[in-house]
Amino acid sequence: MVFQSAAATEIGRSRGRTPTRPAAESSGRFPERSSSDYLVKPFAPDELIARLRRLLARTSGKHENGRRALTAREEEVLKLLAGGLAQNEIAKELVISEKTVASHIERILAKLGVHSRAQAVTVAYQTGLC
Repeated sequence: MVFQSAAATEIGRSRGRTPTRPAAESSGRFPERSSSDYLVKPFAPDELIARLRRLLARTSGKHENGRRALTAREEEVLKLLAGGLAQNEIAKELVISEKTVASHIERILAKLGVHSRAQAVTVAYQTGLC
């Protein structure tokens, strides 16, 4: 997010720049941004919070339900977990190590925002993953 004073915006306009594309960005020093990533000072604190929330939602890979997207392998592990398989059984089924299964489960719990396997399975059924 870029903060820019109203005076700097006016100076930029007089030099042919738009407020959504400052000189630093034009030179390639910053990645491409959308116009909602810029705030002109002074701004209301509520506006900053709203813009930050939109930015975080846009960049975190979340689905519409607010949860981060699972990879295909994580979905596969979650479905097997929901099917009642133990960690070692999942490892044998997918031909991966138990440690890898544990890593997948940890990421699933984090992405779904839950604290237990049972909660993850509940979310899977509620969202139609299983």
